[in-house]
Amino acid sequence: WETGTSRERAAHLARVRAHDPAAGRALLADGAWLEARAAEREQILAALSTGLGPQDEALLEARLDDRAESVRRTAADLLRRLPSSAFIRRTEALARAHVVVTKRFLRTPRVELLPVALTDELARDRYPARAHRASAALTRALEMVARVPTGRWRRLVGLSAVELLEAEVRCEGQRTDLSEALTRAALQWEDGKLASALVDRAPTATATRLVALLDTPDRDAFIDRLVAAGHCLQAAATCEAWPLTLSPKHSGLIARCIVEAAAPSRRASERSLLTALGGLLPGRCAPEAVEDALAILGAAPAEALQTSDMRTIMTALELRRELLGMTNQE
Repeated sequence: WETGTSRERAAHLARVRAHDPAAGRALLADGAWLEARAAEREQILAALSTGLGPQDEALLEARLDDRAESVRRTAADLLRRLPSSAFIRRTEALARAHVVVTKRFLRTPRVELLPVALTDELARDRYPARAHRASAALTRALEMVARVPTGRWRRLVGLSAVELLEAEVRCEGQRTDLSEALTRAALQWEDGKLASALVDRAPTATATRLVALLDTPDRDAFIDRLVAAGHCLQAAATCEAWPLTLSPKHSGLIARCIVEAAAPSRRASERSLLTALGGLLPGRCAPEAVEDALAILGAAPAEALQTSDMRTIMTALELRRELLGMTNQE
C-alpha cells in the first residue's frame, strides 16, 4: 500500500476488503490517496466494489464531487448498488414525481413518464446532460427507471416492475419502451421474476445473462418457447447459463442444435456456435440421453459429419458413453 504502483495499491485494497472491508476503509482514512492522479484515484475507488456495503456510502458520496469525471462516474456506479443509500433515495423521489400511473378497468395501466429536467443535483448524480437517439429529458427518465430497485416499484407508484414493463407507457407524447431500462435493473438487482418477463425481448447476449437469473421452471419454459418457434440457434446461444447437467429433453435439443449449426448452408458466425456447443454437450449431457444424442448427431448429413468439430463432439460423447458403461459395471 505504501510503495506499490497504482495498480498494485488498488489490488492490495481489494485483497484486504475481501476479508475485512473495514480494514480496507482504514487504509483510505488519512485521505492521502486523494492527492494521487485521477487514474489512480479511480482504480482505488473501484476496488471498493469488493466488500461493498452501507459503511462505504459516506466515502463514495463525497467522491461525487471529485475533480475528475472518471472518479465521479465510478462513485455513482458503486452508490447505485447500495439500496439503502441516499443516492437511491433520491432516485426513488424522482420516480414518485415522474412516473404517473392511471389504472384502467380490464386494460393494462397507462403510464406517463414525465421528462426529467437536468438540475445540479441530478448532474451530480450522473444523469446525462445530452443524448444521441432520444431527447435528453427522456434519456434521463429512462436512466431513473434503470436505477430504481425493482422490488420497490409497487410502493412507489402502485405497480410492480413486471406490470410497469407491460403497461402502456408514453413520454413526450410518444410510446416508450421500458425494456432496456428494466433489463438493466433486473440484472443490477438480480430479479428473476422480472428477468423472466424480459428474456423473450432481449438480444441474445443480454438474454444469456437474464437466463442465469431464472429459476428452473422459468428457464425450461423459455428454452421450450424457443424450440417451439424453431429458434434452436438462439437457444444454443444462451446455453452457458443452462445447468451443469442437462435434462434428457435439453440434451437432445443441444444435439439437434449442433446438427443445425453444422449445416453447410449456415453462415460462419452461426457455425461458430459449434465450438461452444462442442464444449457443452459431452460433459453436460444427461447420462440416460447419451445414446439418443449420438443417434441425433449420427443422422446429420454426411458433409456435416465430416467436419472436425462434429467428429470431435461425437468422439467425446462416445468416450462419455464408455465411461458411463464402466461406472455402471462397477
